[in-house]
Amino acid sequence: MNALATNDPLAANDILAPLTAILSATWDMLEESAIFLLFGLFIAAFLHMWMSRSRWGDLLRGDGIKPVLLASAIGLPMPLCSCSVLPAAVALRKQGASKGATLSFLISTPETSAQSVLLTYSLIGPMMAIIRPLASCITAIVAGIAETFFSRNAANSAPEDVAPACHCCCGSKPTESNSNQPTNVSFADGLRHAFVKVFDDIVFWMFAGFVVAAMIKVWMPNALIDAVMRGPVLAMLIMLVIGIPMYVCAEGSTPVAAALIAQGLSPGAALVFLLAGPATNIGAVGLLRAQLGTRTVVVYLTSIAVVSVGAGLCVDWFFNVQGFTVTAHGTHESFVPAWLRTAGAVALLAWTCTSIYRRNLTDKQAPDSQNQESQNQTAACH
Repeated sequence: MNALATNDPLAANDILAPLTAILSATWDMLEESAIFLLFGLFIAAFLHMWMSRSRWGDLLRGDGIKPVLLASAIGLPMPLCSCSVLPAAVALRKQGASKGATLSFLISTPETSAQSVLLTYSLIGPMMAIIRPLASCITAIVAGIAETFFSRNAANSAPEDVAPACHCCCGSKPTESNSNQPTNVSFADGLRHAFVKVFDDIVFWMFAGFVVAAMIKVWMPNALIDAVMRGPVLAMLIMLVIGIPMYVCAEGSTPVAAALIAQGLSPGAALVFLLAGPATNIGAVGLLRAQLGTRTVVVYLTSIAVVSVGAGLCVDWFFNVQGFTVTAHGTHESFVPAWLRTAGAVALLAWTCTSIYRRNLTDKQAPDSQNQESQNQTAACH
């Protein structure tokens, strides 16, 4: 009995020590990134205010390269995750955008956003914050041009009017296409869009990314690091296999990539995960096949795989030749004062609690509103 009683504190310490380390690492990453995420949401509000989806179909018509380039540029800063981009892409296609432009938009949009670029800067460093959107843009353009080339001699008929049937990774149902969205949106509407809709879309996967990254830093075995993560080509292929079917947004993938780099993953392999993870998921593949055809799905996946690995190899070569090092989380000094980082983390946590409460309240009110609507329809029939 005494031996058991003596061992209990040690057993408790064995459990509490890694949990404490995970919580500490999660808080550190939250402090590093909170201010940048909040600033990115303000940028998303301005983007929503000034950019209207209702005119994009006219801009993206035609089978040339110009619509593909425009679609890539338009999608690059948009704050949409890998699931919420699907109804937007369907809306563009229905408005007359070419298959190549639709595919380019579908890739560039979820791979980067204003907040994910700022998050990359805060957790991985300025070089990767520049390389990530550049590689994303190249991937989108290559896929769009390839699709345009293969479909040039085929009939470019409009897709059927089918609602997107994807299981959204963000926990919210895909919304109707906003083809009738007004061209002028107030700043208040932009703030509401950024801090409610966009934040609700990314908050779960963002914090999931923080926790997974912390677990990687605390629990990842050294044998796995030595055997796999230090072999760049093998690591890139593994990141590709893991990233393509995953539901992960650009914000959620960033802390995971930062933790893997800190554990020894090459920056090129991390870039493969940052590109392939947000750009693809099972829902996107199914929707693409239904709306655009099997050939487009093949072009979509092949372009992402080839360009991601190619970009990863170029990044590793560039870093090795030029002698650059990736400043992953914890290895660079932030220019943001410590008190401001802490305040930003507290504010982000507070707004997260508000988001959870708001979504739970909405879920509770939804059945009541549906029942009321059904009763009104029944009364109207009588």
